[in-house]
Amino acid sequence: MIGVKSNNAYTIAGVIPECAPTSSYEAVLQVDNTQTSPSWSVNPGDTVEVTVTETKTTSSAEITDGPNTETVTGGGAKVTSDTLGARSVNCLGDSGKLDEGKCSPVPETTVTRFSAASINGSSLTTAGATHESLVDAAGKLEIKSSKPSAGGTAFTDTWKFSCGYNAARC
Repeated sequence: MIGVKSNNAYTIAGVIPECAPTSSYEAVLQVDNTQTSPSWSVNPGDTVEVTVTETKTTSSAEITDGPNTETVTGGGAKVTSDTLGARSVNCLGDSGKLDEGKCSPVPETTVTRFSAASINGSSLTTAGATHESLVDAAGKLEIKSSKPSAGGTAFTDTWKFSCGYNAARC
C-alpha cells in the first residue's frame, strides 16, 4: 500500500488484506477520499505494482496486477505526509477513512516484499523515509516493518499477530 495525505484528503493505491471472517485481498484505489475497488481479484502470490502521484493540481492512483490495470484521477494539493508498506483495514474507522484509530484483525500472511520503492524518484533512505510497524489499538505489534535495504529501495513487512476471528487467525 502506498499513499499520500494532502489537506486532509488521501490518495492511495494498494492491496488490503482483510478478515471478514476469512482472509482475502482487495485492490484499492482512493483519490480525494473517494475509494474504489477494481472488479478483478488479487490472489496470494500475485506481483502487484502500485503508483501514486500527487501534484498541486492533479492526483492519480494506479494499480496493476498482471494484465489488469486500473487508474483513478482527481484534483491535487500539497502533500503533507506519505505512507508505504503493509496496511490493513485495522486503520479504517466507521466512516472508512484512514487513521481513525479503530481496529479489526489483520490476516496472517507470509512476508510481504517491497522492491524498487521510491519517493519522488529518490530511494527511501535519501528521501528521509522512516519505517514504522503496524500495531493494534492496544499497541500490540501486528506487522513488523524492516529497515530499508542498503540501497534504500527495498524492505519487508512480516505478519506477527492478529486478534483473529477463528483458529486460522483470521
